Amino acid sequence: MPPSAGVAGWRRWLVALIVLVVGTTVMALAARSSGGLESAGRVGALIVGLTPLAWSVVAWARRAPAVPLPVSTPEQVAAARRQLADQVLAQWREEIALRRLDDPGPLAVRWRFADADVMDHPGHVLGRDPMPRSAGRLRFTGRTDRVGDLAAGFRTLPRRRLVVLGAAGSGKTTMTLLLVRELLLHAEDDDPVPVLVPLSDWDADAEPLGAWLARRLAEDYPALRADVFGPDAPAALVARRMVLPVLDGLDEVAAPVRSRVLGRLNEVAADPVVLTCRSDEYRAAVAAGGVLAGAAVIESCPLTPADAAEYVTRCLPPRPGDGWPVLLDELTGDPGGPVARALSTPLALWLLRKVYVEPHADPAGLCDRSRFPTGDAVLEHLLDHVVGALVRSNPPDRRHPFRPRRPWPPLDATRRLAFLAHHLDRSGSRDLAWWHLHRAAPRPVAVIAGVVAAVGMGVATGVHDGLKFGWSDGVVGGVVVGVGVRTRRGSRAGAGGVARSRARVGSSGPAVTGRAAW
Repeated sequence: MPPSAGVAGWRRWLVALIVLVVGTTVMALAARSSGGLESAGRVGALIVGLTPLAWSVVAWARRAPAVPLPVSTPEQVAAARRQLADQVLAQWREEIALRRLDDPGPLAVRWRFADADVMDHPGHVLGRDPMPRSAGRLRFTGRTDRVGDLAAGFRTLPRRRLVVLGAAGSGKTTMTLLLVRELLLHAEDDDPVPVLVPLSDWDADAEPLGAWLARRLAEDYPALRADVFGPDAPAALVARRMVLPVLDGLDEVAAPVRSRVLGRLNEVAADPVVLTCRSDEYRAAVAAGGVLAGAAVIESCPLTPADAAEYVTRCLPPRPGDGWPVLLDELTGDPGGPVARALSTPLALWLLRKVYVEPHADPAGLCDRSRFPTGDAVLEHLLDHVVGALVRSNPPDRRHPFRPRRPWPPLDATRRLAFLAHHLDRSGSRDLAWWHLHRAAPRPVAVIAGVVAAVGMGVATGVHDGLKFGWSDGVVGGVVVGVGVRTRRGSRAGAGGVARSRARVGSSGPAVTGRAAW
């Protein structure tokens, strides 16, 4: 035992002995007083009550000075930043390859500055006071297939704050993915690392932006929690503005919350940020809560039939089938026709590629106006067949991490996806979390599942007294849990808001209409 420990031990014993002697003496004197034992009992109770308080006061006065919590060193934070940049780049390179955005190349979606009523003053956006004549003539044009120009324009913004708007299926997320990759591939030493996160995960009323970003970094990139980066690398990266939050999907949060999200982002108006949202939803949020301070706002331009035809041609083999010239002539020859109206978004061209181009199918039937009199009819047909096309194009392969392990009949896959779409429809969400799927089960199924689980528990514990109580308690508990799960799910779904996905049955069989992706 160290000498100091021995001295401290003797001091504690000495203090305890002094307290005992003093307390006994006081109680003896009290007992000899006129009150007798009653007075001694009161004094003893008082001593017993005050002794812990006195001991706490002494301990507080002699407490050791507070030791600051350990933090990551600047070298560790710099190493964590390099690790994060490498991981994010690898992550989205793989995602871009899976989506085949570089094969044959991105679609030429054009972007321009949005209307002035959804954007801050030009001087706040550009960092200078523009000339009176040019005050309303901001320029920020570019194309998705030339994302380097968009990245260069983004870097010229003093605050590096950008809002990306567009209609459903207009290619906002695709452009954002390519922009993230471009910023990482040509990053400068002091550039923050762009990290794409869905906004639907952030409760802006309960969690500050910095705390949420640090938590998401720790969850999504667990390598940052390694000892080599110190104890608080994710929080340090956010605090030192080494992270560029790319917040995808403001339109995916509830309408009353959108303006509050903009307000939270305006509380850190000097911090860079990229935000994506559908155009109408953003305009409503700005009308309710004001613009995003210092942010440039760009919006996608409608695809022209020539753009669509040029992209389809690049996706086709050198000698396509006879039906493709018919479709291309219909697309460019009648800009107001059903085919041209249907193939006016990147999403619709992706559907055409999956349903007709990659399976080498004949698209001439799409030009039959007796079957497809409107653009919506053409689009519904593509949605009807996309699930089967995707299932057939991904045969089972146990060695491939992104291939199914067993064959899926297209009809079975469609039914299951329709069930999930119905679940998202009722819950009012576009994010599918597997740990919430128990809420999707109908109440009888939940009750039956609870009963089956309870019977299993009864069998497992059905030895001696378990036979008396395991079955009855387990069955009752299972029923209660099953009903409770469905009740909670129903109450939450009731407040879910506008549905964003729906299941339907088309003319050619059940299919999933992916409103969530538009």
